[in-house]
Amino acid sequence: MLRAGAATLDITPPVGVSLAGSFTNRIAEDIADPLAARAVVLEDGHGADGRIAVVCCDLICMPGETVAAARDLVARAGDVPPKRIFIAATHTHTAPSPTGLLGAPRADAYMDALPERLATVVHLAAQRLRPACATWGAGHETGVSFNRRFRMRDGTVRMNPGRMNPDALEPVGPIDPEVGILWLEAEDGTPLAVISCFALHYVGTDNGRHISADYFGEYARWMQRIFGRQLVPILLNGTSGDINNVDVHDPHPLGGRRQARRVAGIIAGETLRVVERLRPTDDVTLAAAGVRLPFRRKAITAEDVAIAERVVAAAARADSGGEQGEPKATLRERAGIGPSGPFSWVVGQPLPENVLLQYARESLLLARLPEEQETEVQALRIGNCALVSLPGEIFVELGLAIKQRSPFRPTARAGDAATGGWQPAGVTLVASLANDYVGYVATRRALQEEGGYETWAARSSLPAAGAGEAMVDLAVDLLSKL
Repeated sequence: MLRAGAATLDITPPVGVSLAGSFTNRIAEDIADPLAARAVVLEDGHGADGRIAVVCCDLICMPGETVAAARDLVARAGDVPPKRIFIAATHTHTAPSPTGLLGAPRADAYMDALPERLATVVHLAAQRLRPACATWGAGHETGVSFNRRFRMRDGTVRMNPGRMNPDALEPVGPIDPEVGILWLEAEDGTPLAVISCFALHYVGTDNGRHISADYFGEYARWMQRIFGRQLVPILLNGTSGDINNVDVHDPHPLGGRRQARRVAGIIAGETLRVVERLRPTDDVTLAAAGVRLPFRRKAITAEDVAIAERVVAAAARADSGGEQGEPKATLRERAGIGPSGPFSWVVGQPLPENVLLQYARESLLLARLPEEQETEVQALRIGNCALVSLPGEIFVELGLAIKQRSPFRPTARAGDAATGGWQPAGVTLVASLANDYVGYVATRRALQEEGGYETWAARSSLPAAGAGEAMVDLAVDLLSKL
């Protein structure tokens, strides 16, 4: 017999906090809409030891240290075993900075307090456990997500080449149009929670200095309009490392919150279409598996360090007025480096002038980190629905590979309704930005042959070539064990 509980907790920070998602440190000036942590706790016949918890926060990413601290607090309360807790971020770019990323420092006070808030929302969900039914399925939406990496006329691959750019020939990768859905309701049919998963980066807001949950928050409001305010709606971000909402062929796009509401409404509508065709069941098996994954960070050579030091020194001299006689000299010229590269990890498109200093600083930071790193991959089973956690901004090709190889596929329905063993067809929800953050996880091809923004070495793009493919193999192995 399945039991389910769900809860929502406001985690909106005060204004004045550093916002993540930019090359500069943006300070929050206002609150456009609230941020939330949402949790679902599930229990089958195995009692508290067999519970699983799914948590999602309106943040840009979810550092492993925050997950570990929250799991420890939840375990102390006896609500859910720590290894069976899944904690993800949506990827809104207008929320506090969870860790040092490019131009934004960590929002220390906010993040230090967050584990207790996460433990609280899990505790609330566990307190609300009640007999429930579940169902799962997948919808399809192709009109709001686009691969943002384009092959250019000069042969390079670039992110976001600009609308109506005649030099942008074609995207170099696919999208994932699947809207994966896990639906939970009480025995009497009262909606309790929905966990959806769709591969789409953030959409945007009207003002980048206003705190906002972006389209993820709009999706929650749409779903509560449809099913009632008692519903706890979670929208997980799928593998969207190379996916965004920019249609480069649309000369007159909508923007800001209006576009966020539109995108959220479309995904909510597809969720409704799928849910109303499904049949819930209380015969649901829960299982969880997870493992630590070793990987290598991107290599920073001695020459990279030397170049980075020259760039940082040249920028410091310019800031101090030491080169007033050459006001028009570029940073490259002042550092004595040519127009290509300039680092060993740059493939194809050279680093633009406006981010050269930032990546020089990132190279120096990475050079001080251990070459061998470790992260987490997790898989949960809820009946014939599987949920995979991947720890960063994962390229869509990697998520599609997991789905194609997963034993939880929408190929056939299991069992017979007449005998009580019927369950919906399988579905695999592959969520990025979950349980840890290692930055962009690109394909081997992108890192070694194509290049572009997502491949540039930084704390927001840590793994070397091969880490993404290793995550795929590990996830498929975990799913097979479930």
